Amino acid sequence: MEPSRVGLHAPGRLSVLAVYCRSEAPHSQALGRTMARGPDDPAVGRLLRDVLRTVFSDAPIIRPDHGYPGGLQ
Repeated sequence: MEPSRVGLHAPGRLSVLAVYCRSEAPHSQALGRTMARGPDDPAVGRLLRDVLRTVFSDAPIIRPDHGYPGGLQ
């Protein structure tokens, strides 16, 4: 099994990578992982809530900085 960008695939483990871009420039990104038995598992909802809250945060740490390599602080 080859590793992907978010790690090795394993039964019951869900990985979510989200990137928020505007005008082709990345503004923030988040990676989250959880163990879940299926799409209706409450852990999936918590994971998505946390990842989306992070990606769309207004925290200064993830504001774009075009002088910084990669565009993110």
